[in-house]
Amino acid sequence: VHADDDGLRLPPRLSPYQIVILPIDNNEKARVKVHKRCREIADQTKSLNFEGERLRVKIDTKDDTPSNKRWKWIKKGIPIIIEIGPRDLESGQLAVHRRDFEERKAIFKKSENFLEEVPALLKEIQQTMFTKARDWRDKMTATDITNLATLRSYFENNSGFVRGKWYQDLASEEVLKKFGVTVRCYPYEQTGSRGNCIVSGRSTEVDAVFAKSY
Repeated sequence: VHADDDGLRLPPRLSPYQIVILPIDNNEKARVKVHKRCREIADQTKSLNFEGERLRVKIDTKDDTPSNKRWKWIKKGIPIIIEIGPRDLESGQLAVHRRDFEERKAIFKKSENFLEEVPALLKEIQQTMFTKARDWRDKMTATDITNLATLRSYFENNSGFVRGKWYQDLASEEVLKKFGVTVRCYPYEQTGSRGNCIVSGRSTEVDAVFAKSY
């Protein structure tokens, strides 16, 4: 969810910049106007709020090709990349790239409409990525493993997670180590129900997540 074949995919809350603006200035004549417009868009977006904070925005003015600059920020996982060139100045639009989209195709937006939509758009990206992460986690987590034999069999044939009861003691940890499994975390939301530890069979209320190291 937070990475693909093209690099990182960062949710807006965590990304160092939520928006990166790329000036497309192929000639010196257009440079001044394009950079001026980029600064205007940056100032306007920086004044907006997302999750109670001002937006984090950067203009990439480094001397490089547009494709190289775009690719650099795609790999870094920035949620929204905006490109502004001479044609965009004439049409009053922005070329917008969303990192959460699989397709690397720009969406063209009228600048005034886009600025109004930015907070809602970032919220949508945040929620979309969260939902994908949660659904993937749930899909990869087995909850029907109840004893050591089935736990071991599961990890011999699967690479996901197991959620089950756990009574923490050194002997049980040593048993798990023999086939490369460890307790990865204790879910924040515990069921509170009593059951038998997957490893030792001892009575416990603690839920834990198990996984194998590869």
